[in-house]
Amino acid sequence: MNGRLGSVVGGKWRIEKALGRGGMAVVYSAVNVNNGFRVALKILSDSSTTDEETKRRFLREGYYANKVDHEGVANVIDDGVTDDGAVYLIMELLEGTSLEERRVADSGKIPLDDALDIILSVADVLAAAHDAGLVHRDVKPENVFLTKAGRVKLLDFGIAGKRQDHDEATLTGTGYGTPMYMAPEQMSADERIDARVDVFALAATMYRILSGEYPFRAGSLTDYLIAVLRTKPTHLDTLVPEVSPALAEVVARGLASEPDERYQDARAFAAAINKALTPERASGAEETVVLGTLKMHADDLVKTELFVSDRSSAHPAVRTAGASAPPPPPPESRPSMPSVDPQPMGPPSSVAAPESPASSPSRTILAIGIGLLVALAIAAIAVFAVR
Repeated sequence: MNGRLGSVVGGKWRIEKALGRGGMAVVYSAVNVNNGFRVALKILSDSSTTDEETKRRFLREGYYANKVDHEGVANVIDDGVTDDGAVYLIMELLEGTSLEERRVADSGKIPLDDALDIILSVADVLAAAHDAGLVHRDVKPENVFLTKAGRVKLLDFGIAGKRQDHDEATLTGTGYGTPMYMAPEQMSADERIDARVDVFALAATMYRILSGEYPFRAGSLTDYLIAVLRTKPTHLDTLVPEVSPALAEVVARGLASEPDERYQDARAFAAAINKALTPERASGAEETVVLGTLKMHADDLVKTELFVSDRSSAHPAVRTAGASAPPPPPPESRPSMPSVDPQPMGPPSSVAAPESPASSPSRTILAIGIGLLVALAIAAIAVFAVR
């Protein structure tokens, strides 16, 4: 793997270091010797270079990946053959970690909110692929990449294919994919290879990253196929208390052995997830600032208030605007404001009893009311500026 370090591929790509090895290829980082642009260089391993079918599928990754118009797919920039006959792809260089590596680092399970965001992002990429008439056929945590910039990328379209389009491997019953994420029809060379195999794999991925377990257990590929056909996985909510029964039911339907019982594509699967999440996520809706009804009568100025729905405190902009003159407390909790009888001051023990504010409005109260109105106007301007 390190024997290629320092060599130049395609006359301009100098290999810097090895990034990883997959089932049939090695990925390196490389730099353009002319302009310094850095890329990922994926080279077919030596043991696979003589197999024409493997080489065809390897190069097909670039063709199919570029057919999917979505930022969640790693761009394939170029392809070619090295001087010693190895096929390669020049791809977008990604920095980050795979979903599987993240799962392992998180003690085998990923928190529910993070997992949901990732799964829905992958479903969005798959929906674009399905719209383009493609089926990925190898969705799994190892092929989901989480970049340092917080984006989710779906990798390895090398075994992708068109809906109802079967290559030689599939027709001979040696379908490609990863057994623990493969739908039964994909393993048995069934002709019903379509978007529903990606739904199964995505549901299995969701099950795995949330529970740390595979949905079905078996010691061999044959036993696994039997388990998928004859058993049902343990409901996810029994393994992960944070998962609601409604969401667990969505995952269970995605893992149905019969394709017709699953969601028909990734978009339908994502819609079902969002529907199951509606009650849980409604409480986290973005706060809405509402301006209360204004009463402009002079004796009601002190009753004007700002209300903030779904939050106990106002939007920061509102709080900032009202910092110098905060709104008064509600009328029912506001203490009465005593006024002092404007008579000449007598002896210290002869202070006059307070009058009712309503009996003799004073200039002080009017000044306070005007000040509150000005503060309210400033707060209102801030609210609408935030909107």
